[in-house]
Amino acid sequence: MWVENDKNTYWWGASWWNTTPIYNAKVNVTVKFSAQYDVGFSGKFKDYWTQTSRSHRSLAGTIPMDRCGGHGLNVTYNQVGAYYNSDKEIDASRSYNDFVIPCTVN
Repeated sequence: MWVENDKNTYWWGASWWNTTPIYNAKVNVTVKFSAQYDVGFSGKFKDYWTQTSRSHRSLAGTIPMDRCGGHGLNVTYNQVGAYYNSDKEIDASRSYNDFVIPCTVN
C-alpha cells in the first residue's frame, strides 16, 4: 500500500504555486487496516514528512494487504503549509468499513 499526495499547491496572488523547499508543507498521515472477520489481522502505518515538491509517495510497508475479503480502512491526513500556517490547516479523515480485496482475479 502506498500513501501518496499529488498536486500539493497553494493559492497566492491570483495564481497556484507548487510546494517548494522555501514554502514547504508539514504532513502527518495515519493508516489503520483491519480484517472484518480475522481477529488479530491488522496493521497500522504512521508517517511524517516535510513536503518540498508538488507530490510525495510513501510506502506503508507494515500493512499486510495479502488477504482477500472485507476490511476496515481508516485514514487521517493532516497538513500545515505550504505558504500558510495553521490558519489554513488541512485535517481530513476517511473511514471505509467495506473495503474489499477480491479473492479472485478476472
